[in-house]
Amino acid sequence: MRIDPKLITIAPVPSKATRSEEKPRTEERGTIVEISTAGAAAMESTSSPEIAAKVAKLRAQVATGSYKIDYEKLAERIVDDDIQRGGETS
Repeated sequence: MRIDPKLITIAPVPSKATRSEEKPRTEERGTIVEISTAGAAAMESTSSPEIAAKVAKLRAQVATGSYKIDYEKLAERIVDDDIQRGGETS
C-alpha cells in the first residue's frame, strides 16, 4: 500500500494560547456535585457520633499507612452484592 503525498492534508495545530482558551471537553472534565444547605444539614443530623469516630479512625489509619485490607471480607461483600443484584452488571 502506498500513500499518495498529494492526497495528504495537514491540519494546523492550534497554538498554546488558543488551546488554553478552549473549554475542556465533557469527558475531560470531572463531575461537580453541590449539596444544598438543607442537604448538608440533613446529612449532619443523620450521622451519629459513633460513625464519625469510626470514619476519623479510618482516615488516620489511611494517612499513616497502617490500614490493612481484609481481603476475605472484601471478597465476601463483592460476592454478596453480586448475588443481591441478581448477577447483573451495570
